Amino acid sequence: MTKEEKIKKIESLRKQATELKKEVDYFNALQLALKLVLNGSYFLPPILKRIGGEIKEHLQQATSYYITIT
Repeated sequence: MTKEEKIKKIESLRKQATELKKEVDYFNALQLALKLVLNGSYFLPPILKRIGGEIKEHLQQATSYYITIT
């Protein structure tokens, strides 16, 4: 491997690591949000309550899905 190939490989691996970290952070945030909703620590802000039942339905679906997989 030449020096240029090594540099390109390192850059490629750094980019891949960055993308994986973003994905891990996203799923960690999603998991935390679900935990907060499930244990009642998080309440929807008033503006979201006014939007209607659509958000509530999504939360109920996510909650039921979480319960079935655990």
